Amino acid sequence: MKRPVFLLVLLVLALTSCTARVTTPLTLQTSIQRTPMTAGECKDGGWQSFRNGTEPRFSNQGECVSFVNAGK
Repeated sequence: MKRPVFLLVLLVLALTSCTARVTTPLTLQTSIQRTPMTAGECKDGGWQSFRNGTEPRFSNQGECVSFVNAGK
């Protein structure tokens, strides 16, 4: 009886580790590039969350607010 339980545990561990490997890359590929819609989104470090690919979109909060005010 111990052998079937051991095999079941191994199967569950194998499936769990495979799922982690498959879902992680898929999550990274579905990222969406956002732009701020209001000056409030730029405040409290929010300007740092906007990216242009892998690089920050804005150098500072003022640049982010200017972008919103220009209506780009």
